[in-house]
Amino acid sequence: MKNKITIHILFMLAVMLFVACSPAEEEVTDPIVEDTQEDTQEDTQEDTQEDMQEEEPAEASMEVQDIQTYENIFMTDWLEDNQVIALKENEELDTLTLEELSEQHPTSIYGFDVESEDMTLILGKENVNLGDAKISPNRTYLLYSEYTLGDPAYYIHNLNSEEFFSLSGDPIGGAMSAKWVEGNEVIGTAYAGGLFRADIRGEVHLVEEITEEMIYLIEKMDNTIFYNTGNNPSLIAYNLETQESISLPFNDVRDMIASPSGEHLLIVGGSDTGVILYLYDSIEETQMTLAEGASISGISVSTSGRRIAYVLTPEDAVEGTLFVQDLALDAKEEIADGINYGTTSWSPSENQLIYTSYDGENTNSSIVTFAE
Repeated sequence: MKNKITIHILFMLAVMLFVACSPAEEEVTDPIVEDTQEDTQEDTQEDTQEDMQEEEPAEASMEVQDIQTYENIFMTDWLEDNQVIALKENEELDTLTLEELSEQHPTSIYGFDVESEDMTLILGKENVNLGDAKISPNRTYLLYSEYTLGDPAYYIHNLNSEEFFSLSGDPIGGAMSAKWVEGNEVIGTAYAGGLFRADIRGEVHLVEEITEEMIYLIEKMDNTIFYNTGNNPSLIAYNLETQESISLPFNDVRDMIASPSGEHLLIVGGSDTGVILYLYDSIEETQMTLAEGASISGISVSTSGRRIAYVLTPEDAVEGTLFVQDLALDAKEEIADGINYGTTSWSPSENQLIYTSYDGENTNSSIVTFAE
């Protein structure tokens, strides 16, 4: 009897010991699973970071992918990527009535699709040539000119509403020249003398503080107007806020273009052997030489200000060569040669460039596409 009781007690103790030990064994296994999950998460994060680093986009390339040429079309600007503004003789209109031009149809303004090569009429007018077509910084307004013989008249056209107004009448007496600057504003020289400013609402006024006659070149960045005159080719900077003028260290300025980014001014200055293209920083008041030659023309700056295109004609040469300079890459590439009276214009994406050349009878246009 005692033996049976002893066996029973031992059996119960064994069961209790087994039950007591079971939870402890489960608790031991849980941390092992958690460590494995943390290791997996860390490995995944490291792999993801490595993948992201590998997928970072490469810096923009100067490599030319393609050049397409379009004959008898004068491309002046970009409506958007793959959509350009073009000037072309409009054969759907009657020929011009002036005897000297009676064999020509009026030139009209078109939109040209680079991919499909379809042309859509934007503006056309009987017995009048249209030209100087440039899009506003917000790509909604078109600045253009009308002419037959003699001086052109300038207009601003709303591409959405089809409304337009002329840059004429009081107080400017008409625009001798006109160009877009930042803020969707137009500046130019006035027949009444001095400089004018115009906004897209049609308000036009003279810059009364600038009284010099025969204004030759004009540009605007931030609150400063840069200009020179036919009598004084030195560059002057006039601050619209302080109403103060200062002379800049450029004594023979032949051309100038403001960067759309508002960072730099491209200045073509005369030299003993020809001209020099300078990059001028108006804030730091520093300058850098970009190129030298017998002549430099057709200058344009990309939207970000990093890419500059220009046509350089060396000494003892008749035709020019198109160069593109990338300030971020500190690189310069020769793109095309054999260019006469060339102009250039950058696409909004900065991946394409228009350049034009006159062949003696017609202006032809080419589009350079750079590798992405």
